[in-house]
Amino acid sequence: MKTIKVKIREWDDMEKEFGLDKNGSIECKYRFLDNMNPLCGKMVELYFDEDFNSWREQYTNKHWYIYKDMVEPEYRHLMEVE
Repeated sequence: MKTIKVKIREWDDMEKEFGLDKNGSIECKYRFLDNMNPLCGKMVELYFDEDFNSWREQYTNKHWYIYKDMVEPEYRHLMEVE
């Protein structure tokens, strides 16, 4: 299983760029939910879920899907999948 470590962006940074929806989640590509806030600013390990062609985090027991717009720019290149 392919894994990488990335830094999740700060909540205020994403909110400023994307805004909030009516439920208080950040309106980036697939929503950064308000209960994902504990991930903000943290280095987290992601694994690639081949069934969904997406990255998932291993920091919490939720295994949230994480997309490029949720991570700091200097880590986005690590999320490229061949």
